[in-house]
Amino acid sequence: MPVAEAAPLAEQTSTPVTADFGLVDPVESPDGREADLPLESAALVQMIHDQSGLTWEQLSKTLNVSRRSVHLWASGGRVNARHGEMIMRLAQLVRSAPVREPALVRAWLHASEPGAPSPMEDFRAQYRKAGTPIQSAGYTSSELLGGEAG
Repeated sequence: MPVAEAAPLAEQTSTPVTADFGLVDPVESPDGREADLPLESAALVQMIHDQSGLTWEQLSKTLNVSRRSVHLWASGGRVNARHGEMIMRLAQLVRSAPVREPALVRAWLHASEPGAPSPMEDFRAQYRKAGTPIQSAGYTSSELLGGEAG
């Protein structure tokens, strides 16, 4: 019996729900679609770091790993399936930002409307296990950006 072809991960994932980011006009590619994401994990991690405005430390907290792991992945180290999926989805989230300046992308990732989670909080909630916060105590957007817990 022939094996059915699996759809690429990008086609299997849904576009993240995002909050309105004020008066900023979305940036579109020339053909109206997002550009294709690289397939290599190292290229994705580097792209996320470069385009999101997140520091290596913030990126490691977002992915619930050590900073050393993120650096290893960025230099071509092996990534397990769960983290590979997280990296792909985070790359899609970064690419879906309505702005392109890294500092503005970082602000957009952590912006939320009253009563609604930020895109980053929504992303992190998808990867919590059995209702427990990531990193046990969890991180708020303020903590990810280096502010005090609140």
